[in-house]
Amino acid sequence: MSDMKKDLKVPKFKSENKERAFWAKLNLAEYFEPSDFEKMRQSMKAKAKKEMYYKCRKCGDEIYWNTHKRMTRCMCKAIAIDGCEYYVRIIGNEGDYQVIWK
Repeated sequence: MSDMKKDLKVPKFKSENKERAFWAKLNLAEYFEPSDFEKMRQSMKAKAKKEMYYKCRKCGDEIYWNTHKRMTRCMCKAIAIDGCEYYVRIIGNEGDYQVIWK
């Protein structure tokens, strides 16, 4: 086996079941070195000090990720966030919001 790792190509999925099956069969060791995960861990640790918000690209509203299980909409109602310490649910089109760290 060569020292070169494969490029990971993630396809567009037609269903959640197909996406779940793709990730279940994937062996990340074929694509990443152990040091890559350490870099990711350090990056995530740095971001953990900041707080995550979802910013509506239409009206500019920023919604904090942890809404304590209350659906919170932006002013123009293009996006809504429902989140707690266990999950974050985002309502709206993917292009209508961006994740920002403060």
